[in-house]
Amino acid sequence: MRLLKLEKAELWLECEGMPTCASGKALRGFFGHLYRNRTEFHHHDNRSNRLVYNHPLIQYKIIDKDRALVVALKEGAYLLKAVPRLTHLELYHKKCLVLKQKLYSQTISFGVTPEPVHYQFLKPWVPLNEKIYSKSRRSKEIKKATKTFWRRI
Repeated sequence: MRLLKLEKAELWLECEGMPTCASGKALRGFFGHLYRNRTEFHHHDNRSNRLVYNHPLIQYKIIDKDRALVVALKEGAYLLKAVPRLTHLELYHKKCLVLKQKLYSQTISFGVTPEPVHYQFLKPWVPLNEKIYSKSRRSKEIKKATKTFWRRI
């Protein structure tokens, strides 16, 4: 079995004053605004102002109340490695002080492996198919129950 070698970069940010409503979407907005000329950061075509429909090479996640993670593959990893030291993030019009910024970079193998690979999620994740997802978006009871469920975790 042939495995592909891909460049992967992780940018870990430890922040102070991150809003409780902070999300990966807000983090993407910050980087997308900072690097408007690079589609890889925000997934919008600058010429047509339309979304780019392919797997994002850069992804964003808020891990907890003071940590954010930006993960990039291939060309996105090279761009992420070029990000200079940040003094702050701006999420939902609120400035958050960046206390620590760590960049990890490595070449990883990607493809079918002979042995199972075990993964660990940093945050809970529930896969939903389109039918269940659209029902959950419409139902107020399900929204309430979902919020209660996530608060208990």
